[in-house]
Amino acid sequence: MPGHKGKISFYDITEIDGADNLACPKQEILTAQNNIADIYKSKNSFISVNGSTGAVLASILSTCKNGEIIMDRQCHISAINGVILSRAVPHFIYPKIHSFFGVGMGITPNQVQEAINKYPNSKAVLITSPTYYGVCSNIKGICEIAHNHGIPVIVDAAHGAHFAFDEKLPECSIEAGADIVVHSTHKTLNCLTQGALAHISGNIIDCNSFKKHLNMVQTTSPSYLLMQSVEQSVYDAKKCDYKKLIDICEEVREKSKIKTLCDGFYDYDKTRLVFNGKNIDLHFAKKNIIIEMYDGYNAVLIPTPYNKNRDFKRLINAVADCTLEPSPNNKVLPNADVFMAPYEAYNMETVRLPKKEATGKICAEIIYKFPPCMPVLCPGEIVTEDVLDYIDEYILCIKN
Repeated sequence: MPGHKGKISFYDITEIDGADNLACPKQEILTAQNNIADIYKSKNSFISVNGSTGAVLASILSTCKNGEIIMDRQCHISAINGVILSRAVPHFIYPKIHSFFGVGMGITPNQVQEAINKYPNSKAVLITSPTYYGVCSNIKGICEIAHNHGIPVIVDAAHGAHFAFDEKLPECSIEAGADIVVHSTHKTLNCLTQGALAHISGNIIDCNSFKKHLNMVQTTSPSYLLMQSVEQSVYDAKKCDYKKLIDICEEVREKSKIKTLCDGFYDYDKTRLVFNGKNIDLHFAKKNIIIEMYDGYNAVLIPTPYNKNRDFKRLINAVADCTLEPSPNNKVLPNADVFMAPYEAYNMETVRLPKKEATGKICAEIIYKFPPCMPVLCPGEIVTEDVLDYIDEYILCIKN
């Protein structure tokens, strides 16, 4: 294998002699992971060919099996799937919501302390930082509190793989003291889609347990093209001029006539651009600009050092003369009413109902917008009238 015998790509190989084995690396792959760990200043780094999803699943499976976990409610759906697979019970922290943009303001150390006081048997704390919108939480403060209770901190930093490469960017969660940090190298680095990393630091996490669970959720035929791309993207990032990128993004914000998200948080990724405006997605489409995501109010763009100068000139032209009306998002996701653990609901007999008929029923699946893939409802939560504004489709509910 592979059947194409090198005709598609000479580097698309399997575990032949001299190529090592991702499931149990001892040679080239181990060297690559050790080099990456040195660059990110972690104790161990692992390549994930199943994206950040695989690494998040492994993080929860290796720390919270049959236990309790404190989680940022604005987590990715992969975290909810990890809770289901591990039969864990989540306790959610809801972030304060920005009054205009309607995005989460990050999780505070005080919120984590309150959650630990309420749920002292929790086996881990999971925080999403940065979020899809570039908002960062105080990871250092959160780690200090969690570690005082002997609880590890998992940070889904899928959108923050570049933080380690310039002091003007927010502090990398590894250096902030997190025990497991997950990075999507394909999101902000020069990497093929699906490439990711998981970093282990400190002495709380059992690296062997983590690796065992990472192997369980990954293919036994990992792509060497992906692995090579992950490694090379990290080396490339060391050479990138992030100061220049930050300066260009600041210029875009300064010249924009559209309201932009950029302050009021503990920290913020200055390379992330978030614009607000009525039908702003259509505005960018008319300007031949492909945006990363539109949530109905805000457009998210992800510039990287690999964008060309002409890209930014076109972007500045698109926002400097724009007269779109503001589109404030005043919706605040209500705290969910929990009836049962997600894994219990997930495994029960279900029925699919129109959203109005689902009121009062128990949700059996994750309801979310794609992207940013943050849950509106989780399995085991009750469908209430105040969450229906967020849902415009049928809902899978537990059958009576």
